[in-house]
Amino acid sequence: MASCSTTQTDCSLPPLLCGDVYHVKVIAVADHCNSSMAGVTQIQTAPCAPMNVSASLMCHNNTAAVSWQHSPGAISYKVKALSRDGDIKECTTNDTSCDLPNMHCAQTYVITITPFSSQCKGSDSYPLTYVAGPCPPTDVHVSLQCVGNVGHVTWNPAPQADLYVATGLDNHVHTCSSNGSSCYLTDLHCGETSVLTVVTIERGCRSEPSQSFTFDTAICPPTNVTGVTDCGNNDITVSWDPSPESGVNYFLHSQEYGGASANYSTTQTSHVITGLQCGELYTFTVATRDSDCTSVLSKPIQTQTAPCPPTNLTATAECGTNLGMLSWAPSAHAIFYTATVTGTHGHKVSCSSNTTTCSVKLDCGHQYSAVVIASSATCNSSAGATLTFNSAVCLPDRVEAELDCNVNSFAVQWRGSIGDVGSYTAIAIGSDDTRVTCDSTNSNCTINNLKCGLTYSVVVTTSSVDCGTIKGSDYRVQSAPCKPDNVLVNPQCSANSALVTWGNSGPDQTQVVSAVDRRGRIHTCNSSSSNCTFDQLICGESYDISVVGHTNTCSSEPALAQRLNTGK
Repeated sequence: MASCSTTQTDCSLPPLLCGDVYHVKVIAVADHCNSSMAGVTQIQTAPCAPMNVSASLMCHNNTAAVSWQHSPGAISYKVKALSRDGDIKECTTNDTSCDLPNMHCAQTYVITITPFSSQCKGSDSYPLTYVAGPCPPTDVHVSLQCVGNVGHVTWNPAPQADLYVATGLDNHVHTCSSNGSSCYLTDLHCGETSVLTVVTIERGCRSEPSQSFTFDTAICPPTNVTGVTDCGNNDITVSWDPSPESGVNYFLHSQEYGGASANYSTTQTSHVITGLQCGELYTFTVATRDSDCTSVLSKPIQTQTAPCPPTNLTATAECGTNLGMLSWAPSAHAIFYTATVTGTHGHKVSCSSNTTTCSVKLDCGHQYSAVVIASSATCNSSAGATLTFNSAVCLPDRVEAELDCNVNSFAVQWRGSIGDVGSYTAIAIGSDDTRVTCDSTNSNCTINNLKCGLTYSVVVTTSSVDCGTIKGSDYRVQSAPCKPDNVLVNPQCSANSALVTWGNSGPDQTQVVSAVDRRGRIHTCNSSSSNCTFDQLICGESYDISVVGHTNTCSSEPALAQRLNTGK
């Protein structure tokens, strides 16, 4: 309670409390009496200074979000922020919070809040010190480290920062970060122009980007490197696509497989390497150099010189088959070989192989010369040394063998030789490498004890000829077929089919399996193995099953199985 007295029509009350409403009574006083009725009114004092003022950083537009506790009697507030660089930010609100955007980065502001009632201005709040959001760093620079194509980014630190993030933009995005004043861009691509900026991160907010810095990454190595061999002199021409930059030099590195290396420099986009030997493999890489950097090496390529001529050529002639078997030492990096054999009587024949042997068909009783050429994917060697050799001696010709199916023997006849040849021997060489023979002083004999179901090569020699072991001939005859045995039938009732199996099947014969129903209708299937399947048999029918072995001219006796009855 406060009071005042006066002989006038006004008086001043002592200081009142802020933010309160006071009820005022005025009483007139005479010598002995007071007025019977008091004059009554109300007074609202000015709002108190706002309390609990706080400000927090909002990243968008570097905004200070200011808030405070409501002052009784206040109907509006004016917020004022004054920075050390003279910047003023203000806002007015009838709420207890207000945003101050676009503050100067890293500036320290003094924030005060003034309350207003409908009639009075209240006292200012206690000043609040606030630091605005971060500034970007200054003096950003990139130094290129050619080795590894690394960008060393440096800057002058911002007044306050938790972290810095550098971003380079070209055809890709490259970043590095640091809480110091430098970082390294390690994922740069060659041959690109990159624009770099750095931002400061503080209290979770990013500053505006720094001034940009433009730099070129390291030069790229050449592309489409190729090597072409001159097969005649083994020179290799290495070429590549030109660099997009002008005035560059190229460095060519050559590495011989298992040998020496060499380096060459040129301003051209190709280089010829001379003085190379046959049968060598080289790996080539190329780098580009400009005024700043030398690129990394290009992708390696491999190029071969022409193969060397094959060496150690040998030839062996075979009786009976009249084959010439050639062999030689391998030539380094060759992928195939071609042998050419020429007889003194004009006969010429060749063979090719990806190994170091091949065979040719020769005329018997003649002299031949042979040469071999090695080939790579791009070149042929020169011809190796010529080898002279004799083909096999001639054996009796016009050999014929007639098979007697009943006794499984060959009746062999041939054209007799002129002069004293001694005796003849007819040899039957089976496909299983077994041999049976017969001897004669005439031009025929019979070979017995043949195995059934085989193919035999038949050749005739004389006692006056030394051929060593005869491996075969071009004349082939089949023996009589084996008679199958142990015929079994496995019916598959649900599918109206049956699997027939048997034993004693000769390796070179075929079998015909017959199924005869009660009406005499015949179903057959052929097989070169020891089983055969009948499909589409008639349900409810019975069948007689037999198996017959066949060669070119003979058939065996049929082998029978139990009668097959299909289901109903």
